[in-house]
Amino acid sequence: MERPLKFKPSFAEKGLVALYRILLAITRRHGLLTLAKTNSRIFPRGQVVALPAGAVLFIPSDPHFFGFVLGTHEQHITEILLSSVKAGDVCVDVGANIGYFTAIMARLAGKSGKVVSFEPVPENFAILKTNAELISAVDASVTAVNAAVSERAGFVRILRREYSTYHQVEPIEESPKVAGGIPCVCLDEELPRLLKTTRVSFLKIDVEGHELPVLRGLRQSLASGSIDKLIVEVTPGPDLAEIGQILASSARPLKCWVGSRWREQNISDLKERTDVLVECGSL
Repeated sequence: MERPLKFKPSFAEKGLVALYRILLAITRRHGLLTLAKTNSRIFPRGQVVALPAGAVLFIPSDPHFFGFVLGTHEQHITEILLSSVKAGDVCVDVGANIGYFTAIMARLAGKSGKVVSFEPVPENFAILKTNAELISAVDASVTAVNAAVSERAGFVRILRREYSTYHQVEPIEESPKVAGGIPCVCLDEELPRLLKTTRVSFLKIDVEGHELPVLRGLRQSLASGSIDKLIVEVTPGPDLAEIGQILASSARPLKCWVGSRWREQNISDLKERTDVLVECGSL
């Protein structure tokens, strides 16, 4: 992948994105896929786009990332970041993909802040690493880690889906030399080593159904109150009861993104995959 010459969206790129937004607003988002495919043809080598809070990101030519181009991807999470992350903060992005939320975190945390981003899929990580280097030059220092996150160190296999943001992982017991073997780490062990601190201001977890193993490997940090706030995407099923128990170390009620707003409710009652906001007792 060729890197962009300048890590800054051009006036023409900004104008084109603004035009997309106007067209989608007028048509009530009809034609979204058509615009996405058109955009990928206009920028076959990828493009640099402006994100919320003034962050910028290099995005490959892939219609699936069109929400990244528009800056409209999971806006409810962006709003939490905007109201939570401040200069000097330490943030962690688990399941970072190419770095959309990493870039926003780094912009808000500023040069005195720090971001660690985990991404296991090799092709996503290649772009994340490029973005991490570019972001670090102007905003918070970003450490990109090519590993999955689980309850213990070991190896996982990537289960590939139609789009890269839907890929999943499963543990493997065989040698890491088997096809698809990707290293995985435990956050309770890895974060102190990478950050040189036990305090994390904001943690985002998006791991497509692997959230319980991730949270099992985070028990110590949650119980100690060293994480100020986290958002985790959870999937309905038998894991929810234990996930709720782990997150109950927070002194505040859990909030779930349901019906386009944050609601305080028992996560065991969730019927669809959604995000859970945990505001820890140390706040």
